[in-house]
Amino acid sequence: MPLLADPALDVVRSPQEVDRLFPWVRQDRLRAIPHFISPAWAIDKSRFDPEAYAEAWKKCGFDSVTLLTVHHDGHYLYPSQFTRCQPDRDYFGEQVESCRRRGIHVIPYYSLSLNSLAGSEHPEWRIRDVQDRVLVPDHRYFFHYHWMCLNSGFGSFAIQQMVEFCEKYDLDSVWLDILYLPPLPPQNRGTEGKETCFCSSCHRAYSEWYQGEHLIESLGTTRHEEFRAETFRRFLIALKRALARLKRPIALSFNGAGRKRHLYYDRVDELSDWLSSEAHHAEPRSLYSRLYSNQGHAFELMSCSELVWSHNVSKTTSLLELEAATTLLHGGTYTLGINHAPDGRIQDSNLARLPAWADACRHLAEQVKDSHPVFEVGVMLGSRISQEMLGTGWWDILSQGQILHSYGRDIQSLKAARLILMASDDVTLEQIPALEDFLRKGGQVYCDGPISPRSPIAQFLQIQVYPADSMDCYYLLPRTAELADGLLSEEPVYFSGAQATELPVDGFEVLADLIPPFARKERLTDIQIAPNFPALKSQKNWAPGLIRRKVGSGSIVAGALRLFHAIGGELRNPWPKQLALNLVRSLLVGQAVKISGPHCLEVVVTRRSKDVHIWILNQLYDASRWIDGRADIYAFAPILLSIDPVRLGLGKLEEVGVEGADLVKQAQGRMEIRFTMKGVCSSFRLFSTSSIASSPTPSKTVRAKK
Repeated sequence: MPLLADPALDVVRSPQEVDRLFPWVRQDRLRAIPHFISPAWAIDKSRFDPEAYAEAWKKCGFDSVTLLTVHHDGHYLYPSQFTRCQPDRDYFGEQVESCRRRGIHVIPYYSLSLNSLAGSEHPEWRIRDVQDRVLVPDHRYFFHYHWMCLNSGFGSFAIQQMVEFCEKYDLDSVWLDILYLPPLPPQNRGTEGKETCFCSSCHRAYSEWYQGEHLIESLGTTRHEEFRAETFRRFLIALKRALARLKRPIALSFNGAGRKRHLYYDRVDELSDWLSSEAHHAEPRSLYSRLYSNQGHAFELMSCSELVWSHNVSKTTSLLELEAATTLLHGGTYTLGINHAPDGRIQDSNLARLPAWADACRHLAEQVKDSHPVFEVGVMLGSRISQEMLGTGWWDILSQGQILHSYGRDIQSLKAARLILMASDDVTLEQIPALEDFLRKGGQVYCDGPISPRSPIAQFLQIQVYPADSMDCYYLLPRTAELADGLLSEEPVYFSGAQATELPVDGFEVLADLIPPFARKERLTDIQIAPNFPALKSQKNWAPGLIRRKVGSGSIVAGALRLFHAIGGELRNPWPKQLALNLVRSLLVGQAVKISGPHCLEVVVTRRSKDVHIWILNQLYDASRWIDGRADIYAFAPILLSIDPVRLGLGKLEEVGVEGADLVKQAQGRMEIRFTMKGVCSSFRLFSTSSIASSPTPSKTVRAKK
């Protein structure tokens, strides 16, 4: 069968169909994933109490729970007819029954690619490297478990087991963990990070799918990446078709759905009925919330009530509040991991604080019900999310600049943004018409470099670009006061390890100059005795570093090098980030919401009808050196916000009311509001006074006046 011959339209569900068949998926705003694992050595399970667990989940306000059927070690929590090793009790089934009696939806967790028991009973199902070896045990790479190949008999085995427990128990969905292949470890003397399997089943499948080609020849090519994604895709198609034959509809999701973690992974993601991912830190939590909310599907983000999975040290309650708030504000479900001891115990102190936490979460979710986030800047993620998009990348710059931003897979998903940021290699020929339409209607675009000479963006700009020499570094020297704001006067900004493109001047406005270093460091002694000084014009040619061209009512700026890049060990170098932020602000020509306050405050704006809520999240409560076990210890002086009501869709300045904050003054079409930050998350409401008769009576209202 030719590759991608099966469109699988019968098992790809639209967001609307998922909402119709499984309304609880989107409606359940709080979910738990109790982490009860029953390893072979855990003889004492005397504290296992399914009734007490279910009562706790009900009291904590969890609408649904994800319960383990089998974990990575392969020891099952329910009796399966497909394995010789059986549990002494139906631990999974008893929990399902207790939860269902209390109206709690149950999602079975299934460890897919990791299963040591199945790998021991069927060693022919284990993945192998290119030299036909199983992986060397190493806990850093999950190699102390057996990795299983979905092209082998294990694929059918896993499907049979999932059909088995969906027939046997009152379940609503299936959730898969570990739907990927491991990185090749250094011990196997391969290229670390290349996820692969070269077992005999993969050799046969590759030759069948690619009409006689050989798997070994695909190593290191995109064809091998496609084969890996197609392996996952075909497995999910077979699984969904098997589940569709059951008497009741069953939803399907998996850990990482929606992230497009590898090339061609969009083919895999489309088979998930809702999006799901772990997000344990501020960067991925914020990025995934924005990205997933744009895709239309219901989504969940999950983390643990303890420090990590399989750990008994509880996080602070303030951190749990912050993690949940970020997800809930963007319309997602927050899923909280709760660890059991091997004998079945749960931390009583952890459970005791969760009902109050859940009440606060539900109140927040109700406040944003039927609303949608407002953003001004859209970041197009054409390739998979990588670490370069976190840390000192796009997220860091926009969050510290307190700019309302979102993420999308294509230009259409960012149609409400005033400014689009993208990498030049993320633009395809199919997206050029949408890009041009966005610009002609007044949109602004920044295209990060270096630009490939044959790229669609180079053709769109009608420019001839040339790769510049690869240097130890490059510099950018702004030509405008806006770009130079906050930088040292006349000192160019240093970019280490930079690759650059030579950009043209004709037909463009040059916003910054690209400056090579005074000398290339070629000898060992140069590293210590030759500082990276920028060359003068008399010493080396300067070229354009940032160029701009008008397109319709908008404009597009192209960069010679990558502004939004991770700067590695240069963490004390603030200037690249400042220059990038200056560029974003200059292209925006005014932010809808500007804060005079610490960078640790993240801003989220949601809109419902003619009401706008402005939410302030205090990221100091995130897991960092400043975290404290006491509640609400961080106090700020009153924060001043400058707000443009027109950009927020509220209309004329004089027809805007404020609830929960003080109006200070208004000038030049903006209103200034003094706001006191309270705890992890605080908010106030702006509303159109022209419709105040139909609005809820505010407890404290200040009306804007001329």
